[in-house]
Amino acid sequence: GGWEGRDKKTGQMRKRVGRLLEYASIYSGQGRPQKRPVSARALAGQFTSELVHFNPLIDNKIGDDAIISADPELLERVFDNLISNLHKHADVAQPMSLSCRQVGQSIVLELENGIAENAAAAKGNTMGQKIVEYIMQIHGGSVAVRQKDNRYAVTLTFAMKN
Repeated sequence: GGWEGRDKKTGQMRKRVGRLLEYASIYSGQGRPQKRPVSARALAGQFTSELVHFNPLIDNKIGDDAIISADPELLERVFDNLISNLHKHADVAQPMSLSCRQVGQSIVLELENGIAENAAAAKGNTMGQKIVEYIMQIHGGSVAVRQKDNRYAVTLTFAMKN
């Protein structure tokens, strides 16, 4: 009884401390982003491959010549956060879609999914959202989140490299 509860709380605290340290490390500029030219189509493809077990409807209209300046390791953290949130909050019985497209000089990835009925119980973590926002900001991009009824959408926008 008592030890299990303490072990669980200890695990939760370790996760929170880890998130805070990750945020502090990124936000303080330690380990500056290692940006390089990255194929936006390949980046979208990598994210798509990580979503495969959710069976999403995928619409990737990014051309082979679309390049962004990015730190792939930092963007992996963004995708890891999104996938973690899907595991916690998505209703896998509802359709999920990923739209990847070029809009002017930007690349836009939009992930939409249903929200599980028990999602309120698996309360989100704003630290993860802050990390995603900051990583997108240092890439000259943005993240937008919207929720309507039982649907949730996240839009990541990246500036294309000139």
